[in-house]
Amino acid sequence: MRCSELLFVAACLLPATAEAQSFLNGNFEQNTFSGCAYNQTNINFNLGVPGCVAYGTGGVSYGEIDVMYGPCANYGPAGVIGACCLGLAAHNPNGVDALTLELSSPLVVGTSYTIYFWGFSPVLSFSAGAAQIEIGTSPTAGVGGTIVGTSPNFGAVEFENYSVTFTATAADSFISVAAVMQASTCWAWIDGFSIQPAQAAYCDEANGNGVNPSVCTCITPPQLGGALVLDVAPAANTLLTVAYASLVRLQPLDVGFGELLIGAPVVGLSGNMVHVASIPSTPSLAGMPLFTQALRLNAGTAGLVLELTNSQVGVIGL
Repeated sequence: MRCSELLFVAACLLPATAEAQSFLNGNFEQNTFSGCAYNQTNINFNLGVPGCVAYGTGGVSYGEIDVMYGPCANYGPAGVIGACCLGLAAHNPNGVDALTLELSSPLVVGTSYTIYFWGFSPVLSFSAGAAQIEIGTSPTAGVGGTIVGTSPNFGAVEFENYSVTFTATAADSFISVAAVMQASTCWAWIDGFSIQPAQAAYCDEANGNGVNPSVCTCITPPQLGGALVLDVAPAANTLLTVAYASLVRLQPLDVGFGELLIGAPVVGLSGNMVHVASIPSTPSLAGMPLFTQALRLNAGTAGLVLELTNSQVGVIGL
């Protein structure tokens, strides 16, 4: 079977409802900010981040969401998906930071969804850690919605993947996200919001600082008892490609031929250009993050030239 035929078959295996809803800017990569843009008022944030509307009461100016690129003054790790992540604070007793995320189409009443996201909560002199966020559905941008779930306490070491599963009771077009007030002030870093059919597998692109070519695509996300399928587009001089999967994500590490984004131990995926990995039917794997990255071997004037690609970050689904 040719690669094009395999890709067609893999695409046809996706659930018909997989693309029913998506966030217009769930990774926050579309914005006009740069660097570590701390403490943005609701007005400033809303002008600079399309598809998102802040409405919190976290500071003296009613909302102080942070728009952060990279680790930001060593307060914490870089975001998982793309270069940007947000920081939501709960200022005890002043208030909380909050925003709504716009969906591509309204929720379908009676349909069950899972919202996946990445969270981190630094422990600092001004933040006691143990941050949480609550998720709601809302008919209106910039208005807190009907709460459908609350995350566990975020970890204080690295971004971790969290999820909230719910059944839609209204055809709402916005998902509200708000920091949860704690006994003391806390700081919730968030990234990579994705909405899927309940507990479905999904993939999202990650590319560190954007140094690597964005040529690795997830055709079929990792599903229990199924297969993860990646497509790596060749350059004009590409001789072959290899791909790897890992349970470990690295902070972007410059290795001379791109940024390494996944860590040991790694498992090689079979194939060339199109790479396939079988996923066991082990129930305990459901919800586990899976990190993949490919390497292109290109023909150069002096021999082979190595070139790392972007990463695909997936969550193993049912």
